[in-house]
Amino acid sequence: ESLNFRVVDFSELRADDFASSQTHGGPATARRGARTRRVALGECDAFVSHSWSDDGDAKFCALRTWAEAFTARFGRTPLLWVDKFSLNQGNLSQGLASLPVNLAGCARLVCLLGPTYLDRLWTLLELLTFTRMGADHSALVVLPIGRGVPAAGAEDTAGLEADQGGRGAKAEVIEKVKAFALRDATCFDHAERDHLLEVIASGCGSHLAFERMLRAVLMPALTGSVRPTVGVRRLSGDFAQAIRTYFTQSRRPSATRSPPT
Repeated sequence: ESLNFRVVDFSELRADDFASSQTHGGPATARRGARTRRVALGECDAFVSHSWSDDGDAKFCALRTWAEAFTARFGRTPLLWVDKFSLNQGNLSQGLASLPVNLAGCARLVCLLGPTYLDRLWTLLELLTFTRMGADHSALVVLPIGRGVPAAGAEDTAGLEADQGGRGAKAEVIEKVKAFALRDATCFDHAERDHLLEVIASGCGSHLAFERMLRAVLMPALTGSVRPTVGVRRLSGDFAQAIRTYFTQSRRPSATRSPPT
């Protein structure tokens, strides 16, 4: 599985890369083009979790702010796992089944928490997998969508000023986290919704338990309060198997489908 672990350097990304999940020039162009590279597991700086329904320019702006802080601290631009570039578009089922491996291969999870992020089962599954792996709170970076909003998480962003629009975006996502209900989440293929809900339930035990977990993870990151470590860094074997089973069974997503929204 690590042979297919591909990343893109932030310096190779453009704002229009986040405007649509569609690739150009063939299904494998974005992944295997000159802008990506194959690396060993553990060499990727961040797994980027986002909703394709959120504004592409706003997502890129927030990610750029975080990347600039990362560069200032480490002296280089970050290597990123981004679905459009890192998933094998010719075999999405196999790539999605490797979600636990892909997350484990990244040093941190960067959530581009926009207006529709909590409405998408795919992004919720990514967040759940991250927590079930028991990653420390310092490995979680939450970026409310809005220009110049400082990251809540691993990198020190002291000195970055949030403008009025950024503060508004942060307040909006905090309210959405408070009001979150798993029953309202959807996915690209409505026929897959119940199956994804089953996978999520298998990871937390119940919908209510997942909702509590999500608030316990996101709210401290958004408000800057002290966060406890989320368990031990080990993915439940049962949950990992549930993910692999889901994406390899007869109802798996079509191999020609665009990256999950």
